[in-house]
Amino acid sequence: MLMTFVLSSIVGVWALRAHRQLRGHAVASPTRSARLSAAAADVAFGFARSEFGVEDLPGTCTPHDKHVFVLVAEAPSAWPAKWEESSGLPSALSNALKARKAEIRLKVKLTAATALADAGDAREGDILVFPEGIRVRNCSVANVDAVIDLLACVRTLGAGLTVEPAGARSAAQASGGRDAAVFVCAHTARDKRCGVIGPVLAEVFEDELRAGGRSDVRVRLCSHVGGHKYAGNAIVYAASEGHWYGYVDPAAAAEIVREHIVRGTPLIRAKLWRGQVGLSEDEQKAKCDGCVTPCAPGAA
Repeated sequence: MLMTFVLSSIVGVWALRAHRQLRGHAVASPTRSARLSAAAADVAFGFARSEFGVEDLPGTCTPHDKHVFVLVAEAPSAWPAKWEESSGLPSALSNALKARKAEIRLKVKLTAATALADAGDAREGDILVFPEGIRVRNCSVANVDAVIDLLACVRTLGAGLTVEPAGARSAAQASGGRDAAVFVCAHTARDKRCGVIGPVLAEVFEDELRAGGRSDVRVRLCSHVGGHKYAGNAIVYAASEGHWYGYVDPAAAAEIVREHIVRGTPLIRAKLWRGQVGLSEDEQKAKCDGCVTPCAPGAA
């Protein structure tokens, strides 16, 4: 018991130092630091759990062609475990995607994401579509078929739908949006590991983005994406590509911002990179063939 306490305390201090010092620049506020320290020291659900960083990850990104994020006002703690089966737009979209699967001929992933007031998100009725990086406004149960038409690459917009870049805060800014977005799984009802790590990790990403001069990039909490045992799970869309990361801790988040988002080079590593949107499992593994996993601190 004493050994566990000492170990978790050391891990907590290490995570805080890594977040503050790694090339870094970003220093968390006292409140955020307390939350980060708690997550870092949590041996059951946080960064200090024994399973963290154990498995090779390439190929664990479920193959899909498009990812649709439905923006919702509720906090992730309020999302039911089977969010996509809840009433309203989520259920309508889920059912329509299943009913028209053969017609669409695409693998579409459906996920909830937090609506951000400062990003111009509507409280309901907006969806974000990646890797295209577009926002579709005015979606509803009544026009769900028009939304599916759009996902199926039908060229016309119907039922009052409007489209603009996902990064734009308003229609006036639609032509100037920068193609980058970060999603962090925080779906507590599906798995407590994501509930403990997700909100803290999102704050780290926000701090690092500000420090790196990319405060235009929005960080949203999202629902289940699969692979909760790999928490922290983060998805980064940049330059029209989507890359999935697992076992993301504060130090890795800072490096993802610096190398992937700022410099444009995804971090393809065996214990960090889960895969890329649009690639099969075998293609993801092949892309990481021979990739080197950095040694853990103190390892030979």
